[in-house]
Amino acid sequence: RRWGEVVCVGSVAELHELSGVLVTDLHKDTIDDIQIPSKQGKGMLKRVEEVFDCWFESGSMPYAQCHYPFENKEAFEASFPGDFIAEGLDQTRGWFYTLVVLGTALFDTAPFKNVIVNGLVLAQDGKKMSKRLKNYPDPEIVVDTHGADALRMYLINSPVVRGEELRFREEGVKDVVRDVLLPWYNSYRFLVQSVRRMEREGEFEGIKQGHIVSDNVMDQWIQAACAGLVQFVRKEMEAYRLYTVMPRLLKYMDDLTNWYIKMNRPRLKGSCGVAECRLSADILFNVLFTLTRCMSPFTPLFCDKIYQNLKLFQPEGERADSIHHLPFPTANLDAMDERMEQKVSRMQSFVEKGRNARDKRGVSLRMPIRGCTAICQDETVLSDLRDLEGYIKEELNVRELITTTEEGDSVTRSAEPDNAVLGKRLGKAMKEVATAVRALNNAQLKEFEVKGSIDVCGHTLSGTDIKMALNFSGASANVQAESYEGVLAIFDMEQDESLRREGLAREIVARVQRMRKAASLSLEDEIEIFYETADQALKEVIAEHAATIRGTLRVDMLAKDKLRPYAATISTIDEDINGSPISLTITRACLHCTPAGDSLSSDVEALRTAVAAVSFDTKTPPKEVTVSVGGGSVTLQIGTHAAFTLAAALNATSS
Repeated sequence: RRWGEVVCVGSVAELHELSGVLVTDLHKDTIDDIQIPSKQGKGMLKRVEEVFDCWFESGSMPYAQCHYPFENKEAFEASFPGDFIAEGLDQTRGWFYTLVVLGTALFDTAPFKNVIVNGLVLAQDGKKMSKRLKNYPDPEIVVDTHGADALRMYLINSPVVRGEELRFREEGVKDVVRDVLLPWYNSYRFLVQSVRRMEREGEFEGIKQGHIVSDNVMDQWIQAACAGLVQFVRKEMEAYRLYTVMPRLLKYMDDLTNWYIKMNRPRLKGSCGVAECRLSADILFNVLFTLTRCMSPFTPLFCDKIYQNLKLFQPEGERADSIHHLPFPTANLDAMDERMEQKVSRMQSFVEKGRNARDKRGVSLRMPIRGCTAICQDETVLSDLRDLEGYIKEELNVRELITTTEEGDSVTRSAEPDNAVLGKRLGKAMKEVATAVRALNNAQLKEFEVKGSIDVCGHTLSGTDIKMALNFSGASANVQAESYEGVLAIFDMEQDESLRREGLAREIVARVQRMRKAASLSLEDEIEIFYETADQALKEVIAEHAATIRGTLRVDMLAKDKLRPYAATISTIDEDINGSPISLTITRACLHCTPAGDSLSSDVEALRTAVAAVSFDTKTPPKEVTVSVGGGSVTLQIGTHAAFTLAAALNATSS
């Protein structure tokens, strides 16, 4: 469009000079009729009429998108007002405002039921992201490096979903991959490894779906927590509270990967028998499948990848092309058990305090400690800890757990006011009350525990108005105390010789496991382990704790002088364990001749080498093998003449 002649008036004086009209009121009704003679001889110039705010076009969206009221009247009325709108905080004075203005003017109501507002994403330095400043990473590179789902989860689990600002850090996206996606995928891999082991040993009978009845406490808990998770996510998403959903999903993922699977590794590996292995695998599949379906709206690509693998455990008729073709899960009411969730939560809190205590004293979890004590006036808390005593001992590597309500002279109480709660209620009196709360003695605080309330400076305080902690005056170089939620946890870390020797055995196992990981060996890979050390004490530790080592590594550790020349070495490493040097070697497992097998040929080394070279399917191992030695053939019976591990071969009795 071409403009003929434009005059921009900058002051009352200039308007007077141009028009000859002197005004003292600049409101619309006063100046609209004033005209200015054109200096270009084009007649009289009039004031430009107002331009309607362009945001009102966006505010017309609910009607314009369906050409209402000219058509689609029924469709519009069926969907108005909309369930929700979503935009950034900066739209408060723009789109949000014009939607409300037009909706109220036309229908006396807002055109939406819910508003989802996201905050602004800033650069890491807190400034607005700018192409000129180049103060942000290239989004395409971030997605290519870490994945779209990692970026999506990083943003969903940030202050942005609460309408607050986020300083974007690419390291945060990387952390999502490390702390969430990889553990999640590894939980799926652990399931597959368990199933493959059962298949290899002819024990797999398929996966049962739905609620699995189990006497195992952790089985009951993880299924109850899963049902509670589904119920919570449905409720919160229906209320459009996205900011509460992702933290709960991540908490459950932590429960699954760092608690349930960790505590059930022996069962999943078959160490507790076939029935327990099947049961734990069934439950792991079901909760993992449900979790993946719950996460699918938030990490759609990763979830569909997991689902394409998980559905192979299902009957063909139940498989969908994509996880996004499945309905969102519903809570299994049979599995729900809030009391069980509370019990395990109390155990987790105690274990976490034990880990904190070890960290403060610099005592590794591999080093067993003598004992721990839980002091609490709530007997139900102590009962819950006793019920899960075995898990506490295992997780904290502690010999004894004592629970008691007896405090003795070493336990006292201290208190702090809840400033957030009391500040609003007490106003100017808060300072005086806060000082008085901190001055309450042990007897007064015990009375507050019993009665549930106390008068302070003329104000009655109750419930969470006061934050109370238990203090322990008997701490020493070997004793660490931790206080939380009315519980005082005391950990005795004094070491004796038996504890130190057990710690050494655990350290040896950890070094072997580290070697396995470095060599990219999986649970299905059959190996044999050899050691060499001049330290007699270390040799005694390995012999003394042979059963523990075998139970964890699933194979005996043998002295390296028993290593046979035909063995295929995978890895050898020299380690130092508490000042004692030791050499560790991992070889591929193979068939070995027993003393009875050696007697079948005059050329023992040739026979052993030929037997070791025999390949076989571990799922259906042979009962006998035949090999060629010195131009002839030798047949060996498995168990009598040959064994699948060198330890078994050496222990076999010559016939």
